[in-house]
Amino acid sequence: ALNEGTEKFSNRLKELGGTCRASVAADILGVKRQTVNNRQKANKLLSIKIGEETRFPIFQFDGKQVTDGVEEILAELGDISDVTKISFFTGLKFFGDENINVIEALKKYGPCEIHRMSYKPIRESIKK
Repeated sequence: ALNEGTEKFSNRLKELGGTCRASVAADILGVKRQTVNNRQKANKLLSIKIGEETRFPIFQFDGKQVTDGVEEILAELGDISDVTKISFFTGLKFFGDENINVIEALKKYGPCEIHRMSYKPIRESIKK
């Protein structure tokens, strides 16, 4: 049985569009499956291990591409757990008064505007 935290996380992923296999991610991006695997290994795509299978959260895609800014943020997040990375993109809500998360803000505003908007709230949240 899944513990409560794992179940909540799994349900949240489903609410955000679910996950897909590398072959589906490759179709979305118009690349070969090996390219998806290479990007995942290079920390340029969000992924999560479910059982023995690596899955890719659908929310990171915007049309036929990875949402602009995701790769740069993944590089900044570095070597932290997949769950923490996904939670960063989907759980934090600090963009002005809109109460939207990072991935929603990237899709709405783009990375440059978010960079400008987020400095103060991020610094304040780190101090707490």
